[in-house]
Amino acid sequence: MVVAMLSSVALAAFAAVPANAQAAMPPGGSARNAATGFYLNDSSNPGHDDAYAMVGPNPVRWKPAPNTAGTLSANGAYALDAKYGSRAPGTKIISWPAQGTRNQQWQFPGDGTIRIAALTAGQQPMCMSVALADLTVELQPCAPYDPRQQWS
Repeated sequence: MVVAMLSSVALAAFAAVPANAQAAMPPGGSARNAATGFYLNDSSNPGHDDAYAMVGPNPVRWKPAPNTAGTLSANGAYALDAKYGSRAPGTKIISWPAQGTRNQQWQFPGDGTIRIAALTAGQQPMCMSVALADLTVELQPCAPYDPRQQWS
């Protein structure tokens, strides 16, 4: 019964997110994952193209990259990016030169998730999720009750 209540609450919160929700930085500019207790970090190899975003023990202050609304950047030059512009489940989040392209646009709809903003019509919302096997960050269908997708 508790699971059913939590699921219905999570689904209600999920349904209440407006399609045009704007990106806003998490409190303090860092994002801590509920499943791991670790923070969203720049990458496994900061400052290099195609380095995987990961979670780690040290907080990173995220901000929009210059002239690129909706992006998440730790250093202004590189932004978090859905690899190859894909929206498929399992797509790795990487560090890539900040350009403000569709695959670098993120939203914080207020339910604890970080969502890729640019989706095609009818596509299921996709959220940043921690892959527990290797602590990389990837896209998965949004499930606001899943601690791997909860950021605070």
